[in-house]
Amino acid sequence: MDEWLIFEKYEGEMVKKRQGNEAFTEWKVEKAQEKADHSEWERVTRMTAELVQRKQAKVKFAKEPVKIPQDLQSDDLDSS
Repeated sequence: MDEWLIFEKYEGEMVKKRQGNEAFTEWKVEKAQEKADHSEWERVTRMTAELVQRKQAKVKFAKEPVKIPQDLQSDDLDSS
């Protein structure tokens, strides 16, 4: 068990001891909501970073000059 989980367990025990079961239940619900919010924030942050990275790659690709081979530039292709 890592130190943060140990701390949260201790914190929960203190809430239960000092404020009772009802406050402990509310505390548990708040902690669960915080974890869900944090997970959602992490997911959105990763997705935003990925979209920014893709956009930058797309812009970089669009700025690169493209050479069209001579045989593709001719009007002969239009007549076929």
